Amino acid sequence: MKKTSILTFVAALFSVALVSANTTTNNPDSTISEQLKEILSQNAIDVDTKDATARVLFKVNNEGEIEVLRVATERKDIKWFLNRKLEGKKLSLDNSAYGEVFVVDVRVTS
Repeated sequence: MKKTSILTFVAALFSVALVSANTTTNNPDSTISEQLKEILSQNAIDVDTKDATARVLFKVNNEGEIEVLRVATERKDIKWFLNRKLEGKKLSLDNSAYGEVFVVDVRVTS
């Protein structure tokens, strides 16, 4: 009888651990990535045959708007495009993300 109750307890403990390991957490970085993907999805940049990349440094102000701090890329048209598309766009975030600085790598493909 004692073995059965111990085995039941271990099985219940294992089940709780398994369920808690599978719960998803709300990752603010992934929601920011999804929102930025939506903002940048409609573009008209010609990338030739080679993909173009850029690294964007930005922060989110108290109103939830993007303030672009720096765009690092070799192509001026992509730098202009990213500044124009991102500057002042609103992101829906929780208040704890306001004032934080983010770095995002952007790849423009043909």
